[in-house]
Amino acid sequence: MAHMDFRLVCDAVVVDVDHTARNDLHTGIQQVVRQVVPIWAHAHDVVPAVWTDPARAMRDLTQLELDRLFQLRRDSSMEKRAFDRPVVVVPWRSVVVLAEVPSPAACDRLAALAQFSNNDLVAIGYDCIPALSPDMMPAGETNRFARYLSVIKHARRIASIGTTATSEFRGFASTLSVQGLAGPAVSEVPLPVGKAIPARDRSQALGPNAEGSPLVLCVGTFEPRKNQMGVLYAAERLWREGLKFELLLIGGTGWGDSVPAAVARLQQHARPVQSVIKATSRQLREAYSRARFTVFPSLHEGFGLPAAESIEHGTPVITSNFGSTKQIASDGGAILIDPYNDEELVDAMRALLTDDELVQQLRREIAARTPRTWDDYAFEVWDSLVVKPLGPPDYCEDRGP
Repeated sequence: MAHMDFRLVCDAVVVDVDHTARNDLHTGIQQVVRQVVPIWAHAHDVVPAVWTDPARAMRDLTQLELDRLFQLRRDSSMEKRAFDRPVVVVPWRSVVVLAEVPSPAACDRLAALAQFSNNDLVAIGYDCIPALSPDMMPAGETNRFARYLSVIKHARRIASIGTTATSEFRGFASTLSVQGLAGPAVSEVPLPVGKAIPARDRSQALGPNAEGSPLVLCVGTFEPRKNQMGVLYAAERLWREGLKFELLLIGGTGWGDSVPAAVARLQQHARPVQSVIKATSRQLREAYSRARFTVFPSLHEGFGLPAAESIEHGTPVITSNFGSTKQIASDGGAILIDPYNDEELVDAMRALLTDDELVQQLRREIAARTPRTWDDYAFEVWDSLVVKPLGPPDYCEDRGP
């Protein structure tokens, strides 16, 4: 990398946003990063960074990468951070924040930074699903996650996103004493569940769609852990009973082909089911607002953003009765079910399709909830991870090649 400039960043906060800034994906982790980092950048002087190819060092973002990172919240103050050619970022006496799960290629260097440098490495902790539920993950994901844990074991602090993630990361930290490590301090900072959108602002929120049937929405990456197959089974049972409704599945491609194949089979039998991959933010908002209710019976979640998003849109949700999804539902607006019990899922969907008063009751519960905003969450995570306020970055040296 002798041809690249480098920038020594002293007593600052450097935020690793590599995957979010370099990709257009907008699943759970990317949503968190795109919401939180712009808030931090507005309130503090932070240095967002990505990795060089190959992952030998961190560098500043290009303008395209800044645009991806700030697509949810524009902030012109970050325009000056775009460089015509890559500039290596070298943190010194700084806090390095893992805002997402780093690529395996970067893990050895991050572990060395955490273990041997004079920087503090901290992280937002999302979940330990690949380690605890490897049967629900694609082949190789557990080994990739082990590389991530080799970094996390040297981290100073973790801000976990909910009840489930907290217990998982604290459990991991408790095992590190056998390696002579103290492990990270884990604090729980739940992701926000915001203020419900007023009914007058919601498109077709309380009634059927244009074809006269209510819409049932299921959001989540198409993979076994999200349990869309259970939703499709329940929907077919209810269609056979004669109930009229449309089912819309929105998600990323994930892994495995069982969900697309099942949707195709149901469509061949003229069932009113559709699946959308890589929906835009506008499409997703409209779907939440138009749905009579949503279904999110996930088998393992660090948090469960689709359940929180449904409540934010004033739309009742059927979700799992444990962990962070139960935590989300605790303030009202949801029906909790055992996601391993097909009959409970069928009964809950039937109730919300046939009982208008139950739907209205859940909407009233949502309206009465005390909201938390992304700003609340971002400030709480900053306090948890950075701990003390830091001044503007001190660029100690700026050397050419």
